[in-house]
Amino acid sequence: LYRVAPWPIRPALDRHAARRLLRVGVPVQLGRIVNQAQFWVTPTLVAGMIGPEAVGLLQWAAGNGRKPLEFLENVVRVSLPHFSILQDDAREVERLLSRYVLVFALVCGLWLAVLAVAGRDLVALVYTARWDPAVGALVLFAGVGLLVSLRVIVGTALVGLGHMVFTARVSAIGALVTIVASVGLVLAVGGVGVPLGQLVGAAVTLPWLTAGLGRGAIVRVLTPALAVLVPITVAVGIGLVVHGTALTPPLRGLVTAATMTLAYGTVAWWTGPVWLRTVAWQELSLRPATSDRA
Repeated sequence: LYRVAPWPIRPALDRHAARRLLRVGVPVQLGRIVNQAQFWVTPTLVAGMIGPEAVGLLQWAAGNGRKPLEFLENVVRVSLPHFSILQDDAREVERLLSRYVLVFALVCGLWLAVLAVAGRDLVALVYTARWDPAVGALVLFAGVGLLVSLRVIVGTALVGLGHMVFTARVSAIGALVTIVASVGLVLAVGGVGVPLGQLVGAAVTLPWLTAGLGRGAIVRVLTPALAVLVPITVAVGIGLVVHGTALTPPLRGLVTAATMTLAYGTVAWWTGPVWLRTVAWQELSLRPATSDRA
């Protein structure tokens, strides 16, 4: 191939193209690194304060508390090109983003509600009572997962619109807030300060990022996620009733989780927006595809 090629094959550098790509790519990659850096605080800065056993419990709680993110991150990878092709239609981006936000909130909200009520019984059933001291942190990390999932999808939308530098800057400041808050809270309240610090960082970053979409974007994008409060409230109420029954802890945990999930799904279905039911029916192939702009 080299001999028959009309021009010699050799490395070449198009400086203009390289600058254009790096201007976009470097902030995106730095933002991802910074977002991960805040989660290194437990095995690094905090480890010397609380000891290896507490660190192990916290790492376990973080991995299981943020478990829905493992699925949602796959959705985020698909959403980037989804937002990118709509760069010239900011309103449509906001409309789609508000839908992503609601779905993410519903997924993480169910996980948070179940762990808050039945978490101790389920942990004892699956992992044994040895992990019981980490249940409080587990529930807090589930709350962190809810806010982080919304922050990630909002940040992805901003990147898709070309606001890479703004996203990276806010992420860096949010990571710094998380690290400082986590260390300070660990000194004040112990190991549970790590998820509390992450809650603080996510709570600071999420509205700031959303405001980058324009005036009033916080209300338009994040308000739909408040619909998750209704199924959470109903599910927690029913879960507390079931949890108070005279069942053995393993069976109580399973029955509570199953009952809460059923109640949560039912309430979310009937109180959610029309488009959610329409899309769900379409995905299940139970109803012909129709316009989902309702």
